[in-house]
Amino acid sequence: MGGVPQKKDQPDVGEKALRKMDIGSGAGPSNSKKASQHPDPAVLNLLLTLLYGDVSKFPARALSSCPIKAAATVTKLISQMETFKTDQAVATAFSAPNTQATQLLSWLSSQGPVLAPAPADMKIPGFKVNVHQFIVVQQDETLQAAFDEQMNLSSGKSGMVWHGTPISNVRSILRDGFATSKDGFIWSAEDAEISYDFSFRFAIYPQYEPIARWGGCPYKSWGALLGCEVAGGGQRTPYTGTKYARLIKNPASIIVRYILLLPPSEYPANQVPKRNAVEPTMVAAFKEIRSWSGGE
Repeated sequence: MGGVPQKKDQPDVGEKALRKMDIGSGAGPSNSKKASQHPDPAVLNLLLTLLYGDVSKFPARALSSCPIKAAATVTKLISQMETFKTDQAVATAFSAPNTQATQLLSWLSSQGPVLAPAPADMKIPGFKVNVHQFIVVQQDETLQAAFDEQMNLSSGKSGMVWHGTPISNVRSILRDGFATSKDGFIWSAEDAEISYDFSFRFAIYPQYEPIARWGGCPYKSWGALLGCEVAGGGQRTPYTGTKYARLIKNPASIIVRYILLLPPSEYPANQVPKRNAVEPTMVAAFKEIRSWSGGE
């Protein structure tokens, strides 16, 4: 995913935000955390799942900064890991002798955007408790700078949208940003219900069989629903019935704020909260997250 370097004369945005949320070492990766601090089990399971899918689809980009360059070796190492359920299990894995597995975990937890479980005041209301919610505390530096520029151009105005995708695509989106479709747009939705089908594309189209299936993966056959902020709000267009999509022309104007992991039991869309029920919490969270990076 690439590191998020901090200039010596600047505060560590990720660490400052984590302290404010009282999350501490429960987030990751963050290249400024002390060696004794590790992601909590949920975040580490997520990081491994995202990496496994990314390596399976985009090996060169996924491992560009990794000390282990062979994609087959990395996927094998991940597949041999069990689901991390406790802080002690995470600490044990990181304190093991200097093996390729520990090298991989150390690298994975020390570079890239900072992820954390969504704190209570930022959890999106209306979703079932079995939907796992994470926030992107600190973005890739290049994507953040490009988004900040778009926010300036839109006079600070933005909107919230949803984007559904297989889990195997999430890490590349966090690293490289969104890619436009053949029509030149990034498709997103005003309501989460529309994006559910795209989160579970493999359930509709067999060719999208999920790749994120390492040995101890707790997210086998789960879908990913990304809660995003769009500078300017995007182009509103009818989608189906009374539902609307938002078309985004410039990839720099959309950034991921939330990662929601949806269990297979949530497909087809079942009891999905409406836009008016989630928008106040999400918009407030966007503003808070922007303030951590000086964007507010």
